[in-house]
Amino acid sequence: MKFSDVDGLQKFVTESHFFPDFISMNEIYTGGSSYNFCILTQSGKYFMKLCKNDKIFSKLKCLYLFHNVLHKVKNETFGQYKILIMPFISGQKIHYRHCSNRFIENLCSAYQKVQTCQINADFIAPMRNMQQLRSELETLFQAQKSILSQCIYKNIWKLMETEVLSLAESKAIIHGDFTANNILVTADEQPYILDWEQLRYGYAAEDFACLALELTGFRGLYGCLSRFERIMREINKHLNISPQEWFYGVQVFYLSLLQRRLANRKKQSWRKQLCLWLIMRGYFRVCRLLQTRF
Repeated sequence: MKFSDVDGLQKFVTESHFFPDFISMNEIYTGGSSYNFCILTQSGKYFMKLCKNDKIFSKLKCLYLFHNVLHKVKNETFGQYKILIMPFISGQKIHYRHCSNRFIENLCSAYQKVQTCQINADFIAPMRNMQQLRSELETLFQAQKSILSQCIYKNIWKLMETEVLSLAESKAIIHGDFTANNILVTADEQPYILDWEQLRYGYAAEDFACLALELTGFRGLYGCLSRFERIMREINKHLNISPQEWFYGVQVFYLSLLQRRLANRKKQSWRKQLCLWLIMRGYFRVCRLLQTRF
């Protein structure tokens, strides 16, 4: 959802002298719990984030300071929003073509740096509760009336349910929303991990399984197993994720996908249900790979 008062915000920014050489302001990365803007000035570009939630704002400020990328923080607010400003990093959303061995090494290194950051425990959400997610899915399926939903329930969910893992509580910090939209690739092919707003405890496999599945087509109707295996093996060189943790990460990805689709009324058409059926078949393809190769 786009910011509702862009004109008022631009007037506020220019009058408050954040940028004496201000030229223009454009909203980017719309959606989520905050609003993001690219500010163009005569001296360069800046990234400006507006955040209403004090807890999320403090968490983001902590992470940006840790990475030494914070340019300035203003205590002023615009309405109910606090403002965070930093240099703008130009780049593009990650694609499979970017995933050279060197790039994956750099991505894993950047990821591990944040895991070592000393962050207030109040900023970190609990580990994903698999039993709760399992219960939510059962309730959602019971409310579904379509024939396709019942087929998914009987032929996919009931098979998945018998394999659901609940790993021991983890004290490692993970991103929580490690998708292609949140990884920026610069012109010199350096990775930048964005939007740590959903920071929580968990296993790195949750993040990297989500990213690997998306980059190799498993979020859609078709996925490439050989590409997924290559990315997984390369990640393991740097993070040493166990086969059981990969299996857990794949489960979290697909169970969360099921939960979002079933809870979204806009996804209930016959066509959307059929697409969900085809997407869920990828779960069994990936699991067979994990069972036979590792």
